Amino acid sequence: MFFLFLDDTYNFLIKGAEMKKFLTLIFVFLLTSAVFAENKPEKQREFGFSISSLISSFDLMYKVGNDHFKWRFAIIDIDGAFEFDDGFDFRIGGSIGEEYYKALHDSINFIYGYDLTYRSYYNDPKNMIKLNAVLGINAIIKNHFILGLEYDPYIYYYFYISGGVMGPYNFVSDRFGFEFAPAGRLSFAYRF
Repeated sequence: MFFLFLDDTYNFLIKGAEMKKFLTLIFVFLLTSAVFAENKPEKQREFGFSISSLISSFDLMYKVGNDHFKWRFAIIDIDGAFEFDDGFDFRIGGSIGEEYYKALHDSINFIYGYDLTYRSYYNDPKNMIKLNAVLGINAIIKNHFILGLEYDPYIYYYFYISGGVMGPYNFVSDRFGFEFAPAGRLSFAYRF
């Protein structure tokens, strides 16, 4: 039975008219797949840093996506601030989010999106989860360098945990609210 199938296949491929149809179908398939592959947006990666709050907050940022959409990750999110009632406070954390682009000019984009951030405070038993709205503009310089300015209003949730280094940990209290950041975020990145 299997050999009859091979014999029929062999006869199909030997015949001239069927062979031309078969080669034409292969050519059309390869041509259309090449055309569709050219329309696929080019994948872009960006690595950079951002500063905010009068240079007391520093983020290392990694972004991946295309001209219209990127995933954004804050790999290191360090914030050090002097607070009059608590002294020096040091925070560390990270974030993940999405950003979308609307072209305003050839090399200037309007940015909008969101970030979900987690921060842990060093001198205080408090932790923070916040959801940022991302609003801003960026300028692309020579197709590789990016200078951006963002403003990030956010909703936050603080929760306080008490306990020693080895535990036991006890949930103490929490706080929820909405804030506008006192300053914008200035970012510098390299696209590759």
